[in-house]
Amino acid sequence: MSYAKEEAAETKVTPNGLSTREALTCLSSEIRLELRRFELKQTGQGFFEPWQRQLFSYNNADGPLHWSSILVLLVEVVLLLVAYTLTDDEEFYTPRHTGALVEACVIFLLLILNMYMVGWDSKLAYYEMVTRAKDMLQQLEGLIEESCWNESSYLGRNTPLSPCITLQWTYRDGALVNMPQTLLVKGDLIAMRPGYIVPARCRPVQVDTKVGVYAMNAGDQYMPIMDGAESVFCGPQVRAPLGTRDFVVLETPYIPYLRLALEESHNRPCSKLNKARHKVYTHYVEKILLPFILVMMTVANALRFIYLPQTVGKWPEMFILLQMDAVIPLLPLVFPIMWLLMNNYGVATVLAVLNCLPADFSQYSAYDSLSDGTVAEVPVINVTRKAAWDIFMNVLHGRCTSTLPRTASVLHALGSVTAFCCIDKKGILSWPNPTAEKILFLTEDEDRAPDAETPDSGSVMASMGNVSEGNGIRLGEDFLELKDKLSPLKPIIADGSGLRSSSKTSVVVLDLSHDSMTPFSIEFDDPMWKRHIGSLKPLGLNVLLNTCNQKTLDFYTHVTDHVYKASLNDKDAIGVVNRRCLCEMPKLIGFADCAMDIFYMEQQLAMYRNLPSTQKREKYLHHVQSFIKFKTPLPNMFSVIVREKNSGMQQLLSQGTADLVLDCCNEFWTGEDLAPLRPDNRKKILDFYHRSSLTAYCTAFAYRPLTHPISSNENMIIELPGDCTEMFPQPPTPSFGSKKSWDTDSFDDRRLSQARYFSEDSLLSVMEKANSVGALDAANEFQAQCNQIFIGLVSMQYQAKTEIIELIEQLECACIRFVHFSEESELRSRVFSEKLGLEAGWNCHISLLNKNTSEQNLQEAADKETALHSQHSLPYRLDMMELMRPNGGRKSRCSSAPDIVSLVDTTSQQVTFLEKPNINVLEALPDTEASERSDIELQMLTQYETMGAIDEFDESNANETQQMTLSASHVTSSSRSSTSAPGGFYMANRAKLPRGIENIRPHIEQVDNVPLLVPLFTDCTPKTTREMFKIMQEYGEIVCCAGSSLRLHNYGSFMQADISIALAPRFPQVCRKVPTTTAVGDSSVGPSPMELCRTLNTLACSVSFDKEDPTTILQLIMQARSYTANIHNCCHFLLSCELTLTLLQVFSTIFLLPPVLNGSQVLWLSCVVVPLLSVSLLGKPVERDVMKKATGKNSGVLNKKLMLTFTVLYMTKFLPSVAVTLTCFGLMLTAFCAKVTAEAAVCHPLYGNTQYDKLHEWSGWGGAHTEALLIAQNAVAFLLTFYFAFISMSYLNRYQQLWRRLPTVNTLWCVIMPAVVFLQLLYFIIDIMLHAPVAPSVKFAVRDISIATWLLGFLWPILLVSINEFVKRREIK
Repeated sequence: MSYAKEEAAETKVTPNGLSTREALTCLSSEIRLELRRFELKQTGQGFFEPWQRQLFSYNNADGPLHWSSILVLLVEVVLLLVAYTLTDDEEFYTPRHTGALVEACVIFLLLILNMYMVGWDSKLAYYEMVTRAKDMLQQLEGLIEESCWNESSYLGRNTPLSPCITLQWTYRDGALVNMPQTLLVKGDLIAMRPGYIVPARCRPVQVDTKVGVYAMNAGDQYMPIMDGAESVFCGPQVRAPLGTRDFVVLETPYIPYLRLALEESHNRPCSKLNKARHKVYTHYVEKILLPFILVMMTVANALRFIYLPQTVGKWPEMFILLQMDAVIPLLPLVFPIMWLLMNNYGVATVLAVLNCLPADFSQYSAYDSLSDGTVAEVPVINVTRKAAWDIFMNVLHGRCTSTLPRTASVLHALGSVTAFCCIDKKGILSWPNPTAEKILFLTEDEDRAPDAETPDSGSVMASMGNVSEGNGIRLGEDFLELKDKLSPLKPIIADGSGLRSSSKTSVVVLDLSHDSMTPFSIEFDDPMWKRHIGSLKPLGLNVLLNTCNQKTLDFYTHVTDHVYKASLNDKDAIGVVNRRCLCEMPKLIGFADCAMDIFYMEQQLAMYRNLPSTQKREKYLHHVQSFIKFKTPLPNMFSVIVREKNSGMQQLLSQGTADLVLDCCNEFWTGEDLAPLRPDNRKKILDFYHRSSLTAYCTAFAYRPLTHPISSNENMIIELPGDCTEMFPQPPTPSFGSKKSWDTDSFDDRRLSQARYFSEDSLLSVMEKANSVGALDAANEFQAQCNQIFIGLVSMQYQAKTEIIELIEQLECACIRFVHFSEESELRSRVFSEKLGLEAGWNCHISLLNKNTSEQNLQEAADKETALHSQHSLPYRLDMMELMRPNGGRKSRCSSAPDIVSLVDTTSQQVTFLEKPNINVLEALPDTEASERSDIELQMLTQYETMGAIDEFDESNANETQQMTLSASHVTSSSRSSTSAPGGFYMANRAKLPRGIENIRPHIEQVDNVPLLVPLFTDCTPKTTREMFKIMQEYGEIVCCAGSSLRLHNYGSFMQADISIALAPRFPQVCRKVPTTTAVGDSSVGPSPMELCRTLNTLACSVSFDKEDPTTILQLIMQARSYTANIHNCCHFLLSCELTLTLLQVFSTIFLLPPVLNGSQVLWLSCVVVPLLSVSLLGKPVERDVMKKATGKNSGVLNKKLMLTFTVLYMTKFLPSVAVTLTCFGLMLTAFCAKVTAEAAVCHPLYGNTQYDKLHEWSGWGGAHTEALLIAQNAVAFLLTFYFAFISMSYLNRYQQLWRRLPTVNTLWCVIMPAVVFLQLLYFIIDIMLHAPVAPSVKFAVRDISIATWLLGFLWPILLVSINEFVKRREIK
């Protein structure tokens, strides 16, 4: 905390808070100022801006053009101009003379164009985040005048907070609203609740001079002082609920995150595609191949020039032009522009998928479509060019602000993603609200007394009858036949004649299943569940009147804050308040919404108990912490007093932690009658509660009738001392006929002369005493909550969303590893991961919690995971805040949402509590068998939870039962335990996996790479999550981060990942009857606060989903993969063709032939023909098979093995065509020579006319007979185009044979291929017309070429296609 008093006058305080217009104006001003500050910082770093300094850097793999390429192109231009000036037209044939000048001009123009396009694209990439932020700022400024938000525009104040949504109570427009923290601004007036984390630097409105706190920093915890916190008392005490305190925000919390996004926008790793391109063109082509070609050509031409002067040309041609023409195909003439256009269009096609989804795509489900359990295939969506064109133009000009096409390309990242990491759970992976999964209650089989009387009119059971008669319950035939279940309660005669002669208590657990299509719907697994309707109806009524009573929300919120703050005063305790919507359960039982109409609420009571004193604490904690590691839940209970309108009788209905509720109970409802709650019953209930609380939300329910009114109607919070066991009624002893704790004598020595019902006699004497002395004090309020009747216990869990499970299975089929970064402990994370279908057992999870942390800090860091269920949750701070200011062992409010997996499919079975396992067996396990120990312990736990759902527990075994321990502590009594695992379970990984983020790198370097393969990381924080992303990227993983778009603290993880996808979480609900649609704005009046928050939080995300189904991600991945594969084929074919053009000229020199192509033809083929044929491969439609192939990691993209494979494939696919082309070229020259000499004997296939004696004229082809050489060169160019077109057929589909996938599916190729052949033919004609001599001595024509040459040239493609398909077949295998 900061204690600077000058902070008090720093910000003006508005009594009613800022207005919406003032706040949005302040936020826009702050954002504009930060953007301006960033731009000034960039321009003030020197003469050149940062993007200019690294524009053509050789090490910049993101750029397709580097200074080395520019230098080579400039040298090429200079040498061509030199060659042009060293020759004259009279002694040098025209095509070579003029061609050098044309080549130099074209190359120079292409160089300028490439430099401009690359520079333009680099500038757009550097300021991409700034451009997007400015567009966001423009939207924000446009909202200032149009905003008409009111209190209904925000989520309700009592909405259960989720770690996926960062909210803060704030005064806006004079009302207290639940404001997203992203929209807080400097000068806002916020209401801090006890225990909450301060969202930004702030100061209290009224400074407490006693404490001396003038300001609090972001990340500090608001810790008000409780009245009587240090006092010593031995009886119940009334405590005033802790309220909120007003603070003034001194800084806008969004600005540090915006600064983080601006400064780190260029720190993402280079994409796999860019790395491969950079490696090929800068290393293999420029550094190896290009010098090798130049040296080899120069040596060969020098030898020819010296030893065969008659068969060569002039020296400028031999030593300059031939070398320059040979390397033209290897130079980046059109490839940089082509690369930029291809990538921009690819981004457009991926984004266009979102606009092309069918209307019913969100209803698509693999589980609905397939019954055999196999994973359904993702439907294929082919984007039309018209749909992608507008997006392409916006991306090209830098106007596409909906994504980050250059710094976090959806094309490159999604097209090669290897790890899909999800960092949020509630509302993203799971439904936002937990649903009931198990219901526990007690039943008793007995020999009944012969007499029976009607139930007391004041009992809940009688009220149940009234509810039924008042149509509160939908009474169908099944329910009518169970009406007799509401049998009258049995009286207790003073002499004990009405007691049961024999009884046997059973614990029944009913399992419920969640409807995967709706957030709340549930159904019983046991089809015969209605036989327990008598036990379920009181539970349903309690839920309606207490849990889902909207009138209790405000006071309950104060209670949760108070209980949590009280837990902070004890280092061994943590506040746990279990209450979420359960009204779907009463609806399933048969209650209608009008069931509550016959009651009205009079009072609300809350009670909590401190942990025992030092003398008794050790024993208590040893028992409880055997289930709950690190912290002990603070016992608490919340009760409501309602009055029935018809009879006027009062009922007290309670819910809370099982330990305190059971202490307040001395009877339980069997479904037909009341029975004493014996110690063995309590033990069974508590054991189930503690075991289930490891991974679920457990709430106990009880009730009691109030036969006398309570004088005070004020809501009250009561604090009990830790040593208050004697204050509760003592449990009954199992001996028959003895005085029972539920008898009146337990509170009064007077014996009743008449029978009393269990439901009223427990309070009668106490109420009489209380009324005799006047108003009830705290002790009497406490006694009013004692002697209750236990109804049952409900276990709730978060359920995984079906579409997420489907997404994970589809990602697995696509060779993409799904990784869950959980903030919970290992056990809880494992359980929920198994719900998702992930491997979470042995050797499959790693905790990122530092095991070297001190015990105190370790416990504090585990607060969040230890709280089994809290209505409140606070997220972590920004990574940079954690770096600046350590946590310091601070407790944080619970945000965990533990779930558990039903390992055994159990319906309403009855589970027998067996004897405790032989712990000596576990202790005797040698270290060599330690790898099996964790699984044995977990299996034992599973047996206790799922084994037969609690069979009858005979009273004859009561003594044995009292001595047997069913708690998980015996399973985990080993001295070796995991510091993170709740319940003391031995969760240490047998593979000795690292623990703590600082040990991940050493383990990978020295042991193995298992940390890169596990699907689950536990005990995560935003800081450790981001660091783990970095480690994964260092070892080649391409990380896609998916997280909540409403969580401000996800910025760091979003910025670190290769690509980030923001998902709109579902909002948690207080009750299913209270919809959250008020948080969604009306499109006619602009975006809602949540929508604006989503826009601001997703600045670093490439894709943001609002209402789309998460499985839409599969469509994006499929489109990106397909287009990425097309780019790979395109570049592979382009490089192969360009290399063929070079090798063709090299081999013509080696075989002593004249130039097979002149410079203009090489330039034409390299810059027009080959690029067009390559681009046609991009038209391949999307295919499902692309989702079945692994993309590979982003490390070691190209190695020697891959280059060797490429060389072999190239030699088999292209070199035969080179040989055929050179053969045809030689045959053409031989035919022309025979026409000149009229003697075939003097025409050598290699040397030409052996009788030609002039030097340096190519045996006459460079002098008087240039027309023949020109025709042969154009014929060769046409044949090459023809061959390239046929070879491209094999590149249309790399993984299917030509006869299985016809080329006609690629319409773009079907259009471009014939067009290119026609253009080449047209070039042939025009070139002959332009360069043919005016008056040649011998006239040459195409018809002079022999038929055999044409047959060889045009029949070769048939064999060429066969060879390519054979090679492809081998490649596929």
